[in-house]
Amino acid sequence: MNNLEKNENPIIWENNIFKAIFDFSDIELQKLTWSGNHPNFISSYTETLARLYDDLDFERYIEYYKSINGNDRLYKLFNEINLMINDFEDIGYEIEMETDGYNKILENKIWLDITEKAKEIFSEYIILNKKK
Repeated sequence: MNNLEKNENPIIWENNIFKAIFDFSDIELQKLTWSGNHPNFISSYTETLARLYDDLDFERYIEYYKSINGNDRLYKLFNEINLMINDFEDIGYEIEMETDGYNKILENKIWLDITEKAKEIFSEYIILNKKK
């Protein structure tokens, strides 16, 4: 089933999803934006998750992706990172509230595994787009 809403552009949605996933993979960007040291952007752990889940409706996108592409490798990677993030989400929110919390998240083994999974997804996306 196609999960697109009226007037929703699947190409823009896909581009935004992969930009958000790329940002998940970029620990250096997170260090700069979460600490407030980036010259143009400020972000946080909460904002990073909110962008992917609230703004871009990642879980709905996963189902949309499956309806178009089936149960391929990228779909499996989406599900893996989704589970990883869901498992870490509340822990991350608690850590974020601590003094120097953003650094503690960025040093957390589970978060580092999530960033590695995001790199894997982005690499797979590049490979698939070269085939098109």
